[in-house]
Amino acid sequence: MGRKYPYLDRLLRLAEVKTATGLSHSTIYRRMDEGAFPRPVSLGPQTVRWRERDIAAWQASLPTSYGRMSAGKANCESLSR
Repeated sequence: MGRKYPYLDRLLRLAEVKTATGLSHSTIYRRMDEGAFPRPVSLGPQTVRWRERDIAAWQASLPTSYGRMSAGKANCESLSR
């Protein structure tokens, strides 16, 4: 079943990002400070969300277990509801 607005990107909560990446809260924020993880967008004074496409692109950029860059697209579809 297709999405009603396929051109819109889902905005993920921290818990969804942690599930998708397997990283902890502190690791996500440390890697953001190092420039090695996507930064979230601010939705308000104390509310941030990550763009699903940014997380997928980060996953696709990770080296495989053989040291090569991943050729396939990362998939966050398991997070879609």
